[in-house]
Amino acid sequence: MSDPEYLSTEEIWVDETISTMDLARSLVGDNKTLLVVAGRQSGGRGTRGREWVSTPGNIHMTAVFREDLTAGIPRGLLPMEVGVALHRALKEVVSHEYHPAMSLKWPNDLLLDQQKVAGVLLEWYGRYLLCGIGVNLTSAPEVMDGGRASACLMDYGATIGQEKSVARRIFRELKTLWQGPSENRTCETLLGAYRSLLDWNIGFTVRQRPELGRVSPVEINSEGHLRVKTVAGESVWLVSDYPA
Repeated sequence: MSDPEYLSTEEIWVDETISTMDLARSLVGDNKTLLVVAGRQSGGRGTRGREWVSTPGNIHMTAVFREDLTAGIPRGLLPMEVGVALHRALKEVVSHEYHPAMSLKWPNDLLLDQQKVAGVLLEWYGRYLLCGIGVNLTSAPEVMDGGRASACLMDYGATIGQEKSVARRIFRELKTLWQGPSENRTCETLLGAYRSLLDWNIGFTVRQRPELGRVSPVEINSEGHLRVKTVAGESVWLVSDYPA
């Protein structure tokens, strides 16, 4: 690879850490593109500070990219962009027969048969974007907080011992996305890909808006906001809680 950006990549693999996001924060700098992977996290977290249960054999990783590498589209679309890259990477891990069952739930949860198999947490740290990604590769931790039921990729054709190769596959997709040819990265292309992967038939509740009840997705706008319809027929726009 001739692009010099690839020469500044570093990978950190540890058996255990409190959180790959916290470890990545302590390691950013020197313009590095960084991958941090842990076999287990003792304090993993998801969106809005919720606990992310870390089980050995699953993937717990954080990828770090400079802000200028992710520029070019509105920040509000970055969660969708990561979701598309994650879908592309993990589609190659499961058996071909299950490809139609793989979809995205806004903004970037990865689903198989409408069960969550991977999640994303994005945070800005100075001029770096930290992409925390958890993947249920070999087991599906029980969901205790009323969230969506989970599943694991091994039930869909993945095999034991793939942790490193799958983490690197995801990292490679992100590097291709943000360090590849910029002319291939447009809002129109991203939104087209995202809309084709989103499960438009899945209903869900909005934890921050319990008064809405169960809602159904209707459309995505150019800022990445989702319009939903409530059971009462009301139309509401939702905004991702990722920091802009």
